[in-house]
Amino acid sequence: YMGVVCEGEEDPEGAREHYLENLKGKTRSSGSSFMTYIGLADLRLAEGDVDGAQTLLEKAEEYDEGESENAKGALAFRWARVERGRGRGEEALNRLRESLEAQPQCEEFAMALIEELGRCGLVDELSREVVAMIGRVRIEVLARVLGRLENGGECVAGIEEEAAGLENEDALKLLYLVARYWKDQGDPRRALDLYLKVTACGGEETGEILRDMGECHLELCELDEARQFLERALDLNSKLEWADYDLGIVSERQGNLEGARARYLMNLEVSGRNPSCLLITLVRLSTLCLEEGNLSEAEEWLKKGEPYLQYADSVTKAAWAFGKAKVARGLGMRDEVLSCLKEAVRLDPQRDEYRMELSLELEGRRSDL
Repeated sequence: YMGVVCEGEEDPEGAREHYLENLKGKTRSSGSSFMTYIGLADLRLAEGDVDGAQTLLEKAEEYDEGESENAKGALAFRWARVERGRGRGEEALNRLRESLEAQPQCEEFAMALIEELGRCGLVDELSREVVAMIGRVRIEVLARVLGRLENGGECVAGIEEEAAGLENEDALKLLYLVARYWKDQGDPRRALDLYLKVTACGGEETGEILRDMGECHLELCELDEARQFLERALDLNSKLEWADYDLGIVSERQGNLEGARARYLMNLEVSGRNPSCLLITLVRLSTLCLEEGNLSEAEEWLKKGEPYLQYADSVTKAAWAFGKAKVARGLGMRDEVLSCLKEAVRLDPQRDEYRMELSLELEGRRSDL
């Protein structure tokens, strides 16, 4: 388990050391040996060593007793990555189907299958798979993986066609997925039209849908409409993640900093199980303190989130690094500013704000010279 912890902390050498130590144990079980070889194979795959990963997976198979569906899924998923590394798309797809058959609720396997179908250009099959996954894989997860595909727009068009051929609740869920996709792709007006279509066709106005509609209005700078939808979302579900955070942003833009702080603190109370939600909220609180000139409190808010960083995704870590850069600038720590900005750009290279700040920082240093 220490090996798994080290992997989560992005310490591959530490993970490898613990995995190898575990293999020395005289009383280890078959299951323990199986998962240890799986962990070692993951490290090899992360390094691009396909041959080394294959050798380790073959060792893992020696300890697979064939009884656990979880073990079957885990093994098939790694073999799919090996096949992908060798450029064998069809074989990778077959392995991914095996993994999902063994563990149909596993979102990681579902996402990998969708991505592979997209890479292979199998849009029709991808659309059918997404229809089959509706109800057991979260909408936001499906939207996220579609957003990573180069041909995501084409795939979403195929999904919308599938939805047109259905007359049940699944059709509305597919439209919700398409709306979420366009929202995540930065087209809030198009997304709003689809959300309205979902509700007009009898779809339930859930807290999640109302929150998403509020966020679309927020992106369009329609603050009164955003507040209306977000407050309605919280009326349906007072513990809905991100809704209070979004209302905090609305309050900030309307000049109500105390109201914004109260909303961010409320969002912290419901974000305990979501490290990204918690960390982004702490960054926002820190930024608010900076705007008020309170550097020490800004630093304290960031420190509160440090234990959760190991569980966050790269986008959240980038936001965290960017927040640290702002605090460091206020404290006059120029080297720390540059280091944090470089880290933010490395983790989320598509974010224009990070790249612009890094460029300005470097230009400023050249001017000083």
